[in-house]
Amino acid sequence: MSKFENFKTELFSAAKKKGFSDWEVYIKQIKSSAVVLANDEVIECSIAETADALFRGTFNGKMGCASSQEITADSVPFLVESASQNAGIVEDKDITPIFAGSESYPSVKTYDESIDDYSQKKQLEIANALNRSAKKYDKKIQAIDRCCIATETGEVYIANSLGLALSKKSCEALAYVEPRAADESSTKNGYNNVWYGITLEKFEAEKFGEEAAERAISYLGAKSVKSGRYKVVLDETVAGDFLSTFFSVFSAKNAQKGFSLLAGKLGETVASSIVTLRDDALLDYRSGSTPFDGEGVACKNKTIIENGVFKTFMHSLKTAANDGVAPTGNGFRDANGQIFIAPTNFYIAEGTKTLPELFESAKDGLYITSVQGLHSGANPTSGDFSLSASGFLIENGKKTTPVEQITVAGNFFDLLKNIIEVGVCTLTKEGISSPPLFISEINVAGE
Repeated sequence: MSKFENFKTELFSAAKKKGFSDWEVYIKQIKSSAVVLANDEVIECSIAETADALFRGTFNGKMGCASSQEITADSVPFLVESASQNAGIVEDKDITPIFAGSESYPSVKTYDESIDDYSQKKQLEIANALNRSAKKYDKKIQAIDRCCIATETGEVYIANSLGLALSKKSCEALAYVEPRAADESSTKNGYNNVWYGITLEKFEAEKFGEEAAERAISYLGAKSVKSGRYKVVLDETVAGDFLSTFFSVFSAKNAQKGFSLLAGKLGETVASSIVTLRDDALLDYRSGSTPFDGEGVACKNKTIIENGVFKTFMHSLKTAANDGVAPTGNGFRDANGQIFIAPTNFYIAEGTKTLPELFESAKDGLYITSVQGLHSGANPTSGDFSLSASGFLIENGKKTTPVEQITVAGNFFDLLKNIIEVGVCTLTKEGISSPPLFISEINVAGE
């Protein structure tokens, strides 16, 4: 039995007495812990816990909502009274009726009990080990500007008057380090030094620190290149950043509102034939995995693009009803209880080529390892982007000198069609991710 059962029982009893015809409670509780070092000193040791209860129900024929950060008997009168007073005040066309539940729910492992072993003392030990390994790697490492180890555990509970009662526990972990390298000519920080996982059990602090230090050193002496059209290999972190920025084009809500150029293109070729894009909610021990979404709809693994052909949008209950299709389990709730469409484990299926083999295929071009300005320099509606970037030259099939002060520009939909080869993943498919991608050409502005 969920620890929220007693609260639910009192809340539902009060809702019935008040005169609600149906009702639902959505509870989310999160516990987080973080240790942050800067220049070898501990600057943060934090533990936080948040809990939110959203109550909604139909009162006098209209939907009313209320929320509380207290999940106690004392908050029950407030939730019921506030929801009854709010009923019908705001006319929200996106409000969906109370959902009775899916026929069945899948089983997926979303919680690793080993995360309970990582006290702040242990997190500090790992942070110190990460900090030391990066700093001692080479004399060119001048300092470690920031180093962080963090964990988070959460629990979600949904229940309603139609008999739905669902709960799940989840967890995730993060490690981050920022080494600063310097030589006679320049100073550089490493890029993409973030590790994600569901627990710290498999995190190798010493190895990760050394790799981060090597990346920082590798950027020393970076220069710009001449403007032109270049063959480009996108680092898997950068490719994942593109997916994260433009995933909204696969949202049925955006398509129905005219904010996605994919509207009306189901069944059409929208990407290279070697591209398969998936949204898999049922991968064991992945941070994006979940057996149900924020509306109580059962989640599933699904293909968004198959061999270049667009197969489905991501749907909530409301958008699915509008299109006359089944919901896909992608309706989630924000802090105010509003439904938004989001992916689970959203990724391009990996290919067979290693990164060096992608360089060999490109012969000459650019290896992009970092982009900046995704929020301001990318337009998810049109697909256009213009982003500051850095990386390395590819010459004669090999990664060579570092490159900076360039801008890459193009269109996300063209990028999907211009993927020549898909590489092998070296990172875990956590949330939104991608293998490295070889793109036939991208506009580059440099010297």
